Amino acid sequence: MQFQKCISAATTTTGQTAVYAHVLEWPSDNQLELTEPKLSDDAKVVLLGYDGDPLQWKVMPSKMNQLQRGNGLSKVVIILPATAAVLKMDAWSLKITGAS
Repeated sequence: MQFQKCISAATTTTGQTAVYAHVLEWPSDNQLELTEPKLSDDAKVVLLGYDGDPLQWKVMPSKMNQLQRGNGLSKVVIILPATAAVLKMDAWSLKITGAS
């Protein structure tokens, strides 16, 4: 995880684990890159306090993977909504289900 921009915590309720990522600095390109947690194909990412749909995300090879071939490193890129209401917040929390 890129700790200069994001911190995380995990919790389990009713048998389902959720990871919460707290974003302290909005990425200039509206894309948050995380090297952990790993997301399953059916993972769901929700921006708390945002009324829109769950956020889109994709798995990409990490830069380190390009340098060290064959190690299987990847990153998750979460596409953040750049709406005026969201950008006015001082910090942002993402709820991620389907993570390991």
